[in-house]
Amino acid sequence: MKYSTCLYLVLFLVISCFSFSCKQKDLNRYAYDLNKDTIAPVLAITVPVNLDTYSYGEDIHIVGTATDLESKNSIRQNAGKLKSLYLNISIMDPIVDTVLKVLFQKSPDVNGDAGYIINEKTFLVSGAGTSKCRFTGVATDYADRKDSSVVYFTVN
Repeated sequence: MKYSTCLYLVLFLVISCFSFSCKQKDLNRYAYDLNKDTIAPVLAITVPVNLDTYSYGEDIHIVGTATDLESKNSIRQNAGKLKSLYLNISIMDPIVDTVLKVLFQKSPDVNGDAGYIINEKTFLVSGAGTSKCRFTGVATDYADRKDSSVVYFTVN
């Protein structure tokens, strides 16, 4: 009798420990889940403005935000994870739309961030006539969803 009671008690303890160890931990509840990442990142560029004009030697600012949400429902929004952010300003040939020169290029470290504030600047010292420029930005998250922004402007 004692032996069967001890056996039942040990069996109960093993099953109890196993069931508690399989429960989801509170820390894992908010962990990033690639399968739930249903929303692409958002790249919002406020400066430069499309078709804006700058003067040679004037600062050309790049201002905006890159944000990512993992999923959105009626209860809450979960933060996602940005994988990469690419920023580029190129001087373009206006006739054939090819890159003549890269004026600015940067890939800030956004690995694992839910958001990033963009605040960069560059300038074009001098040139002959009007230089047509193109800003390109691309934000990518870990679900390989992307958002991009393209702005054209001139420097006189």
